Amino acid sequence: MNIYWNCDPRRIISNDPIDFTIMKKKPISTIEWGMTIGTSAATLRLQGRCQQLRYRGVECVLDVGHNLEALSRLFTRLPPCAGERRLVLGMMADKPVDAVVRRLADEPLRWYLARPDLPRAADTRRLARALPERIAPRHCASVADALDQAVTDSAAGDQVVIVGSFFTVAEALAVIERETDPGE
Repeated sequence: MNIYWNCDPRRIISNDPIDFTIMKKKPISTIEWGMTIGTSAATLRLQGRCQQLRYRGVECVLDVGHNLEALSRLFTRLPPCAGERRLVLGMMADKPVDAVVRRLADEPLRWYLARPDLPRAADTRRLARALPERIAPRHCASVADALDQAVTDSAAGDQVVIVGSFFTVAEALAVIERETDPGE
C-alpha cells in the first residue's frame, strides 16, 4: 500500500498541523515520510506532560505522571518556585499510591487531595493514609475543587502542581480551559 500525504511535507517542518489522512494525491517516498515524521516527533509535546500554565494569575504545572519514576523525574525538573508549592494529587487505586505518596512526602508541599470522577480512582482517605502524620492534607470533593482551593490559597510566587493521573490532569485542564481568557 502506498501512503499519500495530504499536504506539502515542507509545511510539517514549519510546525503546521499534520494531516495523516490517506489520500490519492502526491505520493511521498519512504525517506520523505521518515524525515517528516522524525522532524514532527522531535517537536511533539504531550498535553499534560510537564505542562506549564497560568491560571487565575498562579503558575500551574500539570503532569500525568502516576508512578514513582515519572513523579521523581518531574520533581527534579520543576521550574523554580519563589513561594510555596501546592500539590493537587488524584490517583487511580490500582497505581502505586503508597510509593508515590512516600516519595512526594519528602518535598516541601501543601497537599490537596482529590478523587477524579471515575470508579477506578482512589478516594482521598486512601491517599491520606499513605501520608506521614506530620502532613495535614486538604480533602477536596473533586479535582476542580482541589485546583480552586490550591489557587485560592496561593500568594505571589506560589506554584500549583497537579499530578497523579491522566484523569486528574484532564479534569484540571478542563477547568483551566473553561475559565481562562484566551489572552492570559
